[in-house]
Amino acid sequence: MKRSITTSCLLAVLWTAACSGPSKGTPQNTFVGGEGRETETEVANRSLMKSLQMVNVRSKRENDRLFVQFELENKRSINLAFEWSVDWFDEAGFEIDFDESWKPATIGGGGQETLSIVGPTPQASMWKLALRTPNTIR
Repeated sequence: MKRSITTSCLLAVLWTAACSGPSKGTPQNTFVGGEGRETETEVANRSLMKSLQMVNVRSKRENDRLFVQFELENKRSINLAFEWSVDWFDEAGFEIDFDESWKPATIGGGGQETLSIVGPTPQASMWKLALRTPNTIR
């Protein structure tokens, strides 16, 4: 019973983090996953979600680090520009502090891009990927 209470608390922390997003401004779609967990999706930018989908999520622990790989698939027939960022969390749901910024990316029409991310510390067991359309005002 203690395990299910811990899991419920963990899910509540991650859900709050996924809903709040890393920054204000451009609406983001977030994907939260971790070791032995199904990936959860929060959609704030429906247009981007129709155009860009995450598929084939895989993860493994190697050399004490969590490695995650997934494909982003462009559903449009034209190039799609977007930005992505990832946050990491420990088993208790606490965010792991590390310097991570938004990265620009473009996928050709109908194409796929494989992204690989690696936990910044051995304690990293969950991740939150955020996707948004490029912010042209800097």
